[in-house]
Amino acid sequence: MNTIYSDLQNAFENRTLINVYQEDEDVFYTGYVNRINDDETLLSTYDSLGLADGMVCLKNSVITEVEFESDDLSDIKLRMSISEDDNFIDFYPNSLSFATNINLFEQIIIQSMLDKQVILVQDLSSNRFIEGLITHVSDNDFQIKNVDKFHFSNKKETKINFANIKLVEFQGRELTILSRCLDVFKRDSLPTIIKREHHDILDGLKFAYDNQQLVEIRSRYNKRYFYVGQIISLSASQLVIKVVDMAGQFGGYVLMKNFAVHNLIVQSDYLFLIQKFIDMNKYYHMESQPVLNFEREFDSQDDLFLDIINQSKKLKYLIRLQLSNGNNFMGYPVNLDDENVYINQLDETKTFLILNKKITLTDIVELSFGYVDAYLVREILSLRGEI
Repeated sequence: MNTIYSDLQNAFENRTLINVYQEDEDVFYTGYVNRINDDETLLSTYDSLGLADGMVCLKNSVITEVEFESDDLSDIKLRMSISEDDNFIDFYPNSLSFATNINLFEQIIIQSMLDKQVILVQDLSSNRFIEGLITHVSDNDFQIKNVDKFHFSNKKETKINFANIKLVEFQGRELTILSRCLDVFKRDSLPTIIKREHHDILDGLKFAYDNQQLVEIRSRYNKRYFYVGQIISLSASQLVIKVVDMAGQFGGYVLMKNFAVHNLIVQSDYLFLIQKFIDMNKYYHMESQPVLNFEREFDSQDDLFLDIINQSKKLKYLIRLQLSNGNNFMGYPVNLDDENVYINQLDETKTFLILNKKITLTDIVELSFGYVDAYLVREILSLRGEI
């Protein structure tokens, strides 16, 4: 523990970007140490895109490693530099006024209650994450009321002892916009409407396209992926969804074969909330990062798969390909014939290219393009002279 504390203190004194790992957790945090005491560490955090994303305060006893050098940190530093040069939208935390350098958890909890800010708390005893609003604070504990994005009617309150806090996240991108949309959670839950049969899915896609309705699409060939957005192009065989991310910002485009839609959600609490996020982002002029084109149009009659592949080949823009066998990867096309496309494929760590991988065109069921990560990876490859 002394070594961990020394590493954290060193990172604080030298303002060094670090990765912080916890016991029994896959999640790690990247950032700068803002404050530290014998029991707690406060980090100004950055997300995987290299963008400032609020803060996290962790109990020191759960930290198992402080990383100063790694491929991941080198990549994040490059992303931070690119995003700063391109004037990306960050979520730097508001300045904090601590009365003392100890009892940081208590001060964060009290300030979030006064500011009516949504926070994320992890309870040490149960390891459960609770996202919500602080409703009451006493000397030894506090109460947090659920802010449930998927079930508005879940307004459960939980009492947590200050000694049982593992971590608190606050003032990040999603938490900030949640705090601006709290009126949504005063309503009861909406019935969730899901289209599962193929003909119902096609009818639902047509209605959503005609009415510019926000929908959620679950992918048939990769169950890890789901897309929220608007259908902006639709034909008998293919569709384009203009995707928004979990904070309601533009997240690129996905071109799909219609049969690749596993199910279609046309009404839910989550969709209602994301629409509020979208409206809020428009109000604050934050609907898209500045390097992205969020106003593209597509002709529903064209063979869009070939169009996007040819455009990517010409401009060396990165795209993500989803295949019918479940595999997916990022890369850019270098050659094309009647049956196959040849891709310079990124490895899983997105650090080097595997050249001229042959893909059968009919195996491609989804193409994702025009999103932030693809832009950043291309910029990094360009800086390294690899593209």
